[in-house]
Amino acid sequence: MPLRVDGATCRDFARASRLEWLETNATGAFAMGTVSGANTRRYHGLLVASLRPPVERIVTLARLEETLLGPTGETPLATNQYPGTLHPAGYRLLDSFRLDPCPTWTFQLGDVRLERRLFLVRRQQTLVVLYRSNRPVRLRVEPLLAFRDFHGLAHHNDAVNGHVQQDEGGQVRRVALRPYAALPPLFLHHPGGPFQRAPLWHDNVEYLLELERGLDYREDLFLPGSFLLDVQPAQPGWVVATLDAAAVLDTATVLAAEAAMLAERNQQPGEPVRARLYAAAEQFLVFRADTSPTLIAGYPWFADWGRDTMIALPGLLLSRGQLDLARSVLEGFLRYLDGGLVPNRFPDQAGPAEYNTADATLWMFQATRAYLAAGGDRDFLRSVF
Repeated sequence: MPLRVDGATCRDFARASRLEWLETNATGAFAMGTVSGANTRRYHGLLVASLRPPVERIVTLARLEETLLGPTGETPLATNQYPGTLHPAGYRLLDSFRLDPCPTWTFQLGDVRLERRLFLVRRQQTLVVLYRSNRPVRLRVEPLLAFRDFHGLAHHNDAVNGHVQQDEGGQVRRVALRPYAALPPLFLHHPGGPFQRAPLWHDNVEYLLELERGLDYREDLFLPGSFLLDVQPAQPGWVVATLDAAAVLDTATVLAAEAAMLAERNQQPGEPVRARLYAAAEQFLVFRADTSPTLIAGYPWFADWGRDTMIALPGLLLSRGQLDLARSVLEGFLRYLDGGLVPNRFPDQAGPAEYNTADATLWMFQATRAYLAAGGDRDFLRSVF
């Protein structure tokens, strides 16, 4: 039961910029943005990576800006909000957006129909972007980098490192970008042309939802350069952004990752509404760095907070029959029991758990009751008490 936005809505910026999409990967990392393509929150980005799952989240790749190169000139596909203007305004070329099986934009430019699809690889800090076209096209792709805590904003500075390390040769190129030494490098893999280094800043990108919240809403994004990418009707173009330094990729590997994603997401059980809710619930299951499961009850700014996790557990896990996972989540919080309290919050940065609430523990008893009512192991009740 696809969730689809028609072309008229996509080309209505006021509406399309209010429709947000979310893509997660079971580590606390996520990709998030709007149907229009414009980022309207500081939390929007194509790879908001988790360095210590599910926390220490940083916006690495804020966006990819694509420009279609043709005999009649250059046609930008991206959309950005700057003071008093939208530039470029690629949303005007959108023919549709759909959420299933993953965020997918379709652009119509004369007789060229170009599809852009993205997804995160499960339990990896890896983004895959795929381009398909009914006609041979060439794209110029420009990565815009933030490289900052996902609660913060980046600003023009002289400390940024614009050096680009590029592995030449073969059918796939790997580009390493590390604007700041304190953060890990981002690797871009693609089957296109050489990366052309041309560092500059895109100043005063505006996030209108932050303005509405009464917060700082302007950010400067760093552009290290660009590369060209050819897309053929029988040969998709692609870009993979990852923190995995050991990743070895080619077109076959990327298409296999897409096939695995499709197979997983097409297996949701039941009638359409139930399948839709099941798929949505799966977005909030995460695994900590120690591999123990937990829940993030809300994106973009929640982590596995005790109160919210316990409130969400019956709907996200028990209603789907995930009793073993539910018990593991409860046990994960019980491991941090202190003075009769389970933690309310694990900090984003390294540090001890925070016990700044009483009702997280009371909600844990409610979650345990729901676990037992769903058929869970009654012996587990002894460990809770």
